Amino acid sequence: MKRRVFLIVLLCLASQLLMGAITAEYVPAPALYFDLGNTISTPNTPIGTFSSDKLVGYLGTITITTVGEELRGPELKGVGATNELKFLGPYDQWNPNQMIATNFNVWMKTSLENTARQIYLADKADINGWGNDLITQNPVVIDFFLVSANPAKYYHPKAQYTLVDGAVGSFHIEVKDINYKKKYIQIDTPSEGGAPGTPTPIIPGTPTVPEIPYGEIPVVEPVTYDLTIVTDGAFALEQAYGFTQSAQVATAHMTVSNGEANKKYKVDIKFSNAENSPSFTLKGVDTNHGYVIPYSLMFGGEVVTGGGVKQWYTLDNGANQRTISVTGITRTIAEAAPSDTFKDTIYVEVIPVE
Repeated sequence: MKRRVFLIVLLCLASQLLMGAITAEYVPAPALYFDLGNTISTPNTPIGTFSSDKLVGYLGTITITTVGEELRGPELKGVGATNELKFLGPYDQWNPNQMIATNFNVWMKTSLENTARQIYLADKADINGWGNDLITQNPVVIDFFLVSANPAKYYHPKAQYTLVDGAVGSFHIEVKDINYKKKYIQIDTPSEGGAPGTPTPIIPGTPTVPEIPYGEIPVVEPVTYDLTIVTDGAFALEQAYGFTQSAQVATAHMTVSNGEANKKYKVDIKFSNAENSPSFTLKGVDTNHGYVIPYSLMFGGEVVTGGGVKQWYTLDNGANQRTISVTGITRTIAEAAPSDTFKDTIYVEVIPVE
């Protein structure tokens, strides 16, 4: 269950200028699946890079960026990787009912080359040859793929293929300077050289044995709840005297996204104040007098207890709204108040109900 607290927070961020650094980012594929090679593409790997006679799965992308430092001789150093992998699943070369383990290999397509090529991560893979020529392209992008050694026509669409031998593994990135001195680039960390840190897995979650489907599985986006509170501005205290009248002070706008039509969604709404008190009070802007005016908060016409929750169980996919009001002000307390502007700060938390 995900809880979201809506606060207004001011942050002062100190930004440090990064001088002379090489950084690398790795973004794994959002969904791992095999498909015909001529259907696979990324921004760096155009359609047609692979042929239709190969079964191909996109694994992820490395982006290497330089700021004030030269990039030379980048290499991928495999950790726990094998050069061949066997995936078990339906394979129709001789018998439509056969389950056969067939070979796949890791390939890469870099932004420095027009074609993809097989790499051998049991040892190292060069990104731009084995020398240390200066690379002027910035950034440099590397896509990883799994590619079948056998013809794609023998594999079954919608079938699952399970890794039964070998490992995709993890990687380090190694670069050189003009004198061939080596250093490691950590993912999401500016270059500092030294010994390699924790290797980055090509498939997150490994060494769990991956099961990869033939054919893209639609990604079901989770239902999300976005709350916006629009205030109505100041109100006169007499508008909220007693419990027979109320003053609207705000409107809660809740947007439900990725939901289904004709289905109701549920959230609990929690209101609280800085004191974590079950009751609410208006406090003077001039804090010297310390005078407070108790009041009751209403959400959709129901009185709210501080720290408690109110159900909002009739949400539709899309836009929804409810009023927030003030009531229950005692006339004598309000009329005895010193001349001042009174206010309160309310914290609102959205708790989705599964």
